[in-house]
Amino acid sequence: MEQSLSELAEPFIFVIGMDCALRLAPRRSEHVACAGGDMVLSAGEISFMSEAGRWAVSAVSNQSTGY
Repeated sequence: MEQSLSELAEPFIFVIGMDCALRLAPRRSEHVACAGGDMVLSAGEISFMSEAGRWAVSAVSNQSTGY
């Protein structure tokens, strides 16, 4: 799905599943939905920035009310 520039500027929510896969969703999403209702190793918010033509993580938090 194509994201708008304003959506890309916002933090994403993330979960790390029991399979160690990182899953991302728009900030207005729910962590539980992002995880498909499964158990997770971690959940929170993550921000990215463009650096030298590549995406890099600029901030990570454990802010999640679902887990």
